[in-house]
Parts: sequence; C-alpha cells; structure tokens
Amino acid sequence: MLKWLQKHLIPIGSGITVITIVMATKFIGVWQFWELNLLDRSFSLSPAEPIDDRVVIIGIDEADLRDVGYPVPDQVLAELIKNLQTDQVRAIGIDIFRDLPVPPGTKELEQIFAHTPQVIGIEKSVLPTPDNASVRPPYGLAREQVGFADVLVDMDGKIRRSLLSAPGIDGEYRFAFATRLATLYLEQEGITLSNGIKDENAFRFGDKELTRFKSYTAGYVRADAGGNQVLINWRRGVKFPRFSLAQLQQKKFNPDTFADKIIIIGYTAPFSAKDSFLVQNTEIFGVEYHAHTVSQIISYVLDDRPLLRTFPPLLEYVFIIFWGFGTIVWSLVCPSPWKMYGGLGLSIIFLCSCHYGLIVNHYWLPVIPTLICIVTAPVVTRNVQDFRAFLAQQQQLLEQRQQTLDDAFNAMHNGPLHTLGEILSLLKTEVVPQTTIAAKLQQLDRELRSVYESLRPENLAKAASTPLHELLFEVYHRTMQRDFACFRSLKIKIPDINPINDRGLNGELKREICDFLEESLCNVGKHATGATRLVVVCKEINGKRSVKVIDNGAGLPQGTTKVSGGTKHAYQLARRLRGKFDRRPNQPQGTICELEW
Repeated sequence: MLKWLQKHLIPIGSGITVITIVMATKFIGVWQFWELNLLDRSFSLSPAEPIDDRVVIIGIDEADLRDVGYPVPDQVLAELIKNLQTDQVRAIGIDIFRDLPVPPGTKELEQIFAHTPQVIGIEKSVLPTPDNASVRPPYGLAREQVGFADVLVDMDGKIRRSLLSAPGIDGEYRFAFATRLATLYLEQEGITLSNGIKDENAFRFGDKELTRFKSYTAGYVRADAGGNQVLINWRRGVKFPRFSLAQLQQKKFNPDTFADKIIIIGYTAPFSAKDSFLVQNTEIFGVEYHAHTVSQIISYVLDDRPLLRTFPPLLEYVFIIFWGFGTIVWSLVCPSPWKMYGGLGLSIIFLCSCHYGLIVNHYWLPVIPTLICIVTAPVVTRNVQDFRAFLAQQQQLLEQRQQTLDDAFNAMHNGPLHTLGEILSLLKTEVVPQTTIAAKLQQLDRELRSVYESLRPENLAKAASTPLHELLFEVYHRTMQRDFACFRSLKIKIPDINPINDRGLNGELKREICDFLEESLCNVGKHATGATRLVVVCKEINGKRSVKVIDNGAGLPQGTTKVSGGTKHAYQLARRLRGKFDRRPNQPQGTICELEW
C-alpha cells in the first residue's frame, strides 16, 4: 500500500488539492445558495405527511374582504372570537396587526381582548427596518398575550428558519407569535416552557429540547444566528384544516371542529392584503407560515416528530474527505475511463439518494461540496496521472532513441571501426597484399551488416530470453577470433564464464553487458602489448554479479586521464545497473576491467 501511494503521490496530491479547495470554498460559503435550494427541492419531492388537525387556519380571503371590507373591522374580529370561545378552543392567534382601531366595534374588541386569556395578538418589534419602525401590539392584550410576527428571510428571499424569541428593538426580550401559541397549547397538557439542559439558551418543553440554529449549521455559513432560532422542518402535503370567514359566519362546520385546537386567523387574500412569503419556490400566506412553526413545536413535543436535524461541521468535512479520497483511489485503480466515469455516476446517484432519504427522515446533510469533489477530484487526478504517463512515455521514447544511438556506436566501435583502423594501418605500410586488403574489407562488410542485425527487435527479444552467461560466452568466442595484434601473443586464455541470476535484466541490458565484454576484449587485443595471459570471469557471489577481464599486458600508460567513449558507456551502464565499473592495474602488470552489480 505504501509503495502504491508513493508511486501515485503526485496525482493523489493534485486530487487532495482539489478537495482542499472545495472545503475552503464551503467554509467561506460559496456553495450556500446551492445547498439551500437543494434542501428546498428535497422538501418539495418528499412524500406527504398526515394533516395536523390541532392547528386550524381561518383565512380571510378576497370574497370575505368584499363582504366586510379591508382592513377587517374590529366588530367582525370581536364576533369571530366570541363564536370561537364557545367552541372551547385552546388558543386563538390573530395574525392581523391591530395597533390602530378599525371601527365599528373597537370597544367591544378591546373588552374581549382583556377577558380572553387564550387570545394571542401580534406585533413587529424584533427585526429592524431601515427607519427602525415597529408595529405596536393590539390594545387590551397583556404582554404575555403578544408575540412578534417578524420573519427571518434568507438572502434569496425564502424562509427556512423560525425565530422563537429575540431581544426587541427597544432592548426588551420578546417571544414569537408561534412560541406564545405553542406554549399556551402545551400548558394545558401539563408541559411548560423552560431553559434547555444541553444548551441553557435553548427552549425546552418538558424533556424535549429545541436545538438552536447556529451560524455554521448544515448548508448555512456565517448566518445571523441572533436570538433563538430553529430550522423549519416543513410539513409535507396538505398541512392544516382551513376555513374561510364566510364559513364561520354561516356556521358551515362541525361544532367539534375547533375544540381543543389552536386557531390562527389571518389574511389569505393575495391581492387586497399582501401577506405572503416565498417557501420552496412557492408562496404561502403568513397565516400558513405561523401554522407550520406552531405545528412543528407541538408535533415535536407531543408526537416525537423530529425537528430538522443536522450533523456537526467537522463530520461534514470528514464526509467530503471520505468521498473525495475514495473517488481519487477509484480513478487510479480503474483501468478504463468509461468504468471510472460510470462509477462516479453511480456515486453521484447514490449520494443524491442518501441526501433525499435523510431529508425524508428529518436529517439535513449538505452534499453539494461532496458532489463537486466527486466530479472534479478524480477527474483531475486521472488527468494528472495520464499526463505523467504521457510524459514518461515520451521520456522512454527519447531514452530508447538515445539507447539505440549508443548501441549503434558501441557496435560500430567494437567491430567495424577496429577493422577499419587495421586497414588504415596496413595501407600505411609499403607493401600490402591485395588478398589481405580484400579479406579485411570482407570482414568489415560482415561486421557492418552484423551491426544492423544486432539492433533488430527480434534479436533483442532473443537476447532477453537467452541466459546471460550463454550470450557472454558467444561474445567471447566471436571476439577472440578477430585478428588483433595483441591476441597473437596470448599463450593462456581462460573463459571462466559461469551461470548467473538474470533477474532484473531485459534484452537491452544483457546486450549492453555483452557490449562491455566485447569492448574490454577488443581493448586487450589493441593495447595489451606483450600479453600472454587473458582471463574472463563471469560469476555471482553472495548476490553480487560481475564480469571481469584480466590481462598481463603492458597496462595503462602512466598518467592516463583521457576517458574514451567506451569507458563513458561502461560508467553509464554501471549506473543503470545500480552497480559500479572499475578499471585498475593488475599485479605485477596488466589491466583489470570489472563491471559489478
């Protein structure tokens, strides 16, 4: 595993860089807009839930306003509240600003407010406006019968959070309209509002603590978390029973419809009384928004219907890293690009399905950064890997071309050039028999042809499969048959060529080792003046393999510093074999040329 990581370190590093960039962009909020809209889309596709009939909406629509006028007179509200009182309702919420009287019936309405403790009115007192304006609560209602109707709207104009309480513009702490209604309803169940245990600033009804929204919650980044906020877990499908003002006035309802219920009265007239908000790309009336927020609280406390739950930010980043690194590994181990992209596509489908399944089960896990990682990190990694493979291939081609040139030089140097040198030396003498010159030229012709043959791919393949000691013996036998002056004085020739381990040697390396032996023997034939003994050793001792040529000729001239092409090639070959080349004097005289690896 460690070797694999080291081999792919640069591609993996590029993929990790992409993951780091994506996490950084998540941290600064680049993906917030997309996360919030994906949340909306998941809510809209979720299956419908049962109607919460504990919350009933009385919507004053366009037809009602044509009958009673706009704004609704105090007398109409007073009669409506009196009728609802007889039905033993638990709470009546008036989602209509009534800071100014709308006669007739103002005195009657104030008296009803004063003597009806289950009535909750609204004010606007928390969220500042450009002119710092506010709307006072209705006259006649006690402070505990008033809740603010301020609504938190996200940057895209949609509502996803509910403000339960907050300091007012005047500095006094206030409760929301939904909080007042839910508290009034639950008190009759013997459940009271108190501070949280895990979070003392949170609300707790009985043993149910409402998790507060924080600045870095799920897809939100650096959001304003002032006051006491919770995410809204919108109820899907047909949400709440709904009646018009005319239906109540005409008694077109079952007498038990409103018993033990929370009644919320508000405008549902889209033209005459604009009171609507954008939720999941659709508009809902303000009275519907308050019904959702009230229902969310009492359903959580009484029915265990969860709030919208989220995961710790650290776990979200771990989730991104897990998927990002997993797809990076997949891109490196998958041999086919089509299989790679197919796997990434399945990962995206699986992740989207998980996101939807979590939303259905009241969890919100941000997935946009993870999806971005799945799309980008493995693709970048694969492209970097392919580019490095392309560069390696080009480098290999260059090395192969250079190797071919080196091989051609060595083949020419060890054969034809030596023969050509001999011919030139012969031509400098006074009398040279034509037969001798002809023989030398024929030898030169054969050697030139053999250079081409030695470089053919099939001969390289043959060399790769032939044991090295056999190739070396063949080179020794062929070279010793050449007509070098110093070979004529040799009395003793010992080819001590033993089988050795060929591991790690391809055809090219074997041929280069053979070229080394041929070059060393040719040097003996040309320069080992007076040599009578030649020993060629090829053996392996304790894992060390060596090819050694030993003669007892005149040896190297004193002070020799020039390095020939053959010597340079020997040093290069030693580096490629991760071994060493050594040329040193023999005792009492002569030269030793040794290649060890």
